[in-house]
Amino acid sequence: MNSPLRSIGILGNHTPRQCGLATFTSHLHGAFSEAFPELDSFVLAMNDPGMRYVYPSQVRLELPEADRSAYEQAAVRLNADATDLLNVQHEYGIYGGRAGEYLLNLLRGLRMPIVTTLHTLLPRPNADQLAVMNELTSLSQRVVVMSSQGADILREVHGVPAAKIDFIPHGIPSIPFGSHGKGKLGFAGKNLILTFGLLSPDKGIEYVIDALPAVLAEFPETVYLVLGATHPHLRAQQGEAYREMLQDRAERLGVASHVVLDNRFVSQEELNEVLGAADIYITPYLKEEQSTSGTLAYAVGCGKAVISTPYLYAKELLAEGRGLLVPWRDPGAMAREIQSLLGDEAKTLDLRQRAAAHGRTMSWPAVANSYRASFERASSEFAAAHPTRFQVLSSLGAGGERSWRKANALEPVAVGREAGSPGRPSFPRKGLTVRLRQFSDTTKRKELMQGERNSAVVDEMPDPVQKSLGLVAKSPLMLNLLKQARRVAKVDATVLITGESGAGKEQLARFIHETSARAAGPFVAVNCGAISETLFESELFGHARGAFTGATQERPGLFEAANHGTILLDEIGEVSLAMQVKLLRAIQEREIRRVGENKSRPIDVRILAATNRNLVSDVEQGGFRQDLFYRLKVVELPVPALRERKADILPLAHFLLAKSALRMNRKVTGLAPVAANKLLRYDWPGNVRELENAMERAVALAAGKRIEPEDLPEEILQGTVPVATQENPMFPRIASVRPLPEIEKEYILAALAFNAGNQTRTADQLQIGAATLYRKLKGYGRIINERPAKEAPVCAAGLSSAS
Repeated sequence: MNSPLRSIGILGNHTPRQCGLATFTSHLHGAFSEAFPELDSFVLAMNDPGMRYVYPSQVRLELPEADRSAYEQAAVRLNADATDLLNVQHEYGIYGGRAGEYLLNLLRGLRMPIVTTLHTLLPRPNADQLAVMNELTSLSQRVVVMSSQGADILREVHGVPAAKIDFIPHGIPSIPFGSHGKGKLGFAGKNLILTFGLLSPDKGIEYVIDALPAVLAEFPETVYLVLGATHPHLRAQQGEAYREMLQDRAERLGVASHVVLDNRFVSQEELNEVLGAADIYITPYLKEEQSTSGTLAYAVGCGKAVISTPYLYAKELLAEGRGLLVPWRDPGAMAREIQSLLGDEAKTLDLRQRAAAHGRTMSWPAVANSYRASFERASSEFAAAHPTRFQVLSSLGAGGERSWRKANALEPVAVGREAGSPGRPSFPRKGLTVRLRQFSDTTKRKELMQGERNSAVVDEMPDPVQKSLGLVAKSPLMLNLLKQARRVAKVDATVLITGESGAGKEQLARFIHETSARAAGPFVAVNCGAISETLFESELFGHARGAFTGATQERPGLFEAANHGTILLDEIGEVSLAMQVKLLRAIQEREIRRVGENKSRPIDVRILAATNRNLVSDVEQGGFRQDLFYRLKVVELPVPALRERKADILPLAHFLLAKSALRMNRKVTGLAPVAANKLLRYDWPGNVRELENAMERAVALAAGKRIEPEDLPEEILQGTVPVATQENPMFPRIASVRPLPEIEKEYILAALAFNAGNQTRTADQLQIGAATLYRKLKGYGRIINERPAKEAPVCAAGLSSAS
C-alpha cells in the first residue's frame, strides 16, 4: 500500500553548532529540499547542555540533550504536525541518557515511519550501547549505513535483517579537481599536507608531526596544515591542552615553522578552497571502529591523494587504489608514503583520478535521491503494517488528513524554546488535551505491549571512558574518587594509587590517562613485582647492544615505549632499594640512561604508580625510600575495597554480567533476587577481580536468562554473615575464625563509607571518640598527613562527546 510523502523531519545537530554531524544534517537537508522542493522538509536540532544557537528557518524544533521530557513532547509535536516520516541522524554522545537512550522516548511515541542513519557502529558495544542500538533498529523501518562494514556489524552484532539495511554513501560537495589557490591561502610554492575537522586526541595528529623531520629532509618546502577548532566538549574539559601539546612537539622536533594549527571552524566555502589547494590529505585517526568520516569522504570526493590509518571506513573507501593505508602510530610509514607521493607525480595523479571517479557517486544530489528512495520504501512498509490508519487517511485526502491528524492526536507544543519565532507557527505550552488516534485493535495491543516493556526509568550512565573501563560508581566513596581522578587528569602531576589487590587500581590509572591530554599517546602498565631484579633496569630503561650477555641488539625500555603517553608502575612497593634510586632519578630529571650507554635520553611521560602495600609503614621500616615515596605521592588516590562500597556491587555485577554474556554470545540478562542478595552479603576479599570471575562463571553455567544462586561459586553461597543453626540457635555458624581487629577494621571502614566519609557522624554512631576514630583510620593507612574533609563530595557523571 503506497503512502505519499509530504512532510519529512530530520533529527540531528545543525549548524551553527560546530561538529561533523551538524554539517552533515545541514547539507542533507539542503540537498533534499533542493532536489524535492515539493516536500516540506525541516530539522529538529539537538542542543548540547547549556547551549543555544541562532538557527536558520529550517530548524523548527530544538531539543535540550539532557531533558528527558523534551523528547516525549517532540513526539507529541511531530504526531500533531502531520509529519509523514522522521529521519534520525544517530551518533553517540548526541542524545541524553544511557548510551543516548532518551532518543528512544521520542521514537516510541511516534505514529509514523522512522529511517535511522547510523554515523558510528561499534563492533564491540558495551551492554548499554547494545541494548539501545537493538531497540533503535527495531523501532526503525529502515536503517542507513555508509559502509559495507557498518552493514556487517548491524547483521552480526545487532541481528538486523539485510533487507532492512540501505547503503547510502556520505555526501560530498562539488569541489574542482586539482591543486589550486595556494597563493591565496599563503602557501605558494609549498607542498601542502592537510588534515581538517574538530581537534581531539583520537585524531593522531602528533604522529604526522613526528613524520615531518624525515619528509622535510627530502622535501623542505612542505607545510602541514591542521584546520579545525578544538572539539567543544574537549575544550570545556581540558582547554587547549592537546593543541598546546602538538605545538610543543613541533617545536621540540624543530618543525614548528612547517606546522600550522589553524584553530577555526570554517565555512564550507573556505573549506572548499583549502581542500582545493592541498596536495595530500592525511587522516591518522586512532579508532579502528570508526565506520564513517565526513572529512575523508570530502577528500576522496574532490580527488585528493589520501594517506590514512586503517580504520573501518578508510579501508573501504580507499580500496582499489583510491588511497594509501599506513599502520597505526607509525610516523616512519607515514613519512615514506608522503615522500613517495611528493616524489612521483604519475603515482599521485593515478591515485587522485581513482578517488575522484569514485567521488562522483557520492555527490549530495545523488545521495538525496537515495534517501528519497529509502524514505519511500519505509513509508510503504509502515503503511502495510498499519492498514487501518492508512485506509482512513487516504479516504480523506491531503487537507482532510491534516485536520484528522490534529483532531485525533494532540494539540501541538513547542519543545525546548520560546515559540513564535518569525516564520514559524506559535504553539501553546499548557492546557493540552490528549486524544489517541484510532488504530486497529492489533496495532493497539502491540503498542501497549511495547510501552510496558520499555516503561522502566533508569539513571544516567557515566561517561564512555569510565563505563568502558568498568568504573561503575554509585557509592559516595567511588564517586568522590572519580571526581578527584578527573581533576588530576587535567595536569601532569605524578599520582600514587593505593588499594587492595583486585580493587581496580589499573582501571583508575587508565581512566586518568584516557581523560588527559595524553590520551592519544600510549598507556604502558608495568608489573614491577613480576620483573626480576637483574632485568629490571633493562626492562624499564632499555639497553645498548653488547651491554650484557645476550644483548645482541639495542633495545628501548618501557619508559621510551610510553613516550608522549603514560606509564603505570604497578606494585611499586616490590621494587628493590637499588632500583628505587634509579627510578627516583628518572622521575626527577625526566630522562633515562640505557644500560651500557653513557648518554641520557629525555622522556616525556606522565608517571602513575600503584601499590597494595602500606608504603608509610615500609618507609618507617626502611624498606622504601622516603624521597621516592614523596616524589610519587604528589597526589594519592586510595581505591576503596569492594566491601567498603556495597552500593557498587550490583551495578558492577550487571556490567560484568553483560560483558561476559556478550563475549560468550549467551542470552543471560540479569540476576535472580536471591542471587543478587548473595552477592551483597559476601565480603569480596578478591574485590572487583573476584566479582568479575564470579560473573564469568555464572554466565557460563546459567541454564536460563537469569543467574540463579546455584550458578555462583560455593564461597559466595556460604557468605560471611553469621547465620544461626537449627542445632544450636544461640551460636552462629561461621565459615572460619577471623581476628577481631580485622573484623573491627572492616566494620569501621564500612560505617565511614555509609556516612559518606563524615568522621564526626561515624564516631557518634560507633560510640567512640573522634580522636579514637582518627587514630584507627591513620593506623589503617587511610590518613597519612592530615585529617580529610568531613564531607566527601559527590560528583556527577562525565560528559560524552561525539566526533
